[in-house]
Amino acid sequence: MADNPYEAPSANLSGNETFAAHTGGVTQGVVEQLRRTKGWTRFISVLCFIFGGLLLVVAIFGGSQLSTMSRSVRGMGGILGLLMLIYGVIGVLQLVFGVKLGGFSSAVQRLMYSAQERDLEDALDRQRSFWVFAGVTMLIFLILGIVGMVAAFSLR
Repeated sequence: MADNPYEAPSANLSGNETFAAHTGGVTQGVVEQLRRTKGWTRFISVLCFIFGGLLLVVAIFGGSQLSTMSRSVRGMGGILGLLMLIYGVIGVLQLVFGVKLGGFSSAVQRLMYSAQERDLEDALDRQRSFWVFAGVTMLIFLILGIVGMVAAFSLR
């Protein structure tokens, strides 16, 4: 039932729910701000999937090529193996980033149609989850970078 009994009737020709600005508990301004980020997070999510997939392909095929090449080039097998492992780990991390951003975009899409507080909470929780994962990942890379620098200076 419509909020305004004097409002002209309308038909849902698409079969989908329409934007429910007045039916939920979330203001249209809040929904609009999150809607404006949804396109960009979906775009970055797709790029993360592409980049992560490419890195995994390189790691898998590079690893198979590594076994043939390591026989001909002595001492390079360990370094190239480590490089393929790093590519694989970064590829998996990119896929996780893509999943988390895609989940946020989907939650915002649901919020746009429902304008319910539970969908807003879900979207914000997914965004929080993404940033926690990004922060922990950056801390791990920072620690690994510092350990690598200390190791490089100690070998000097």
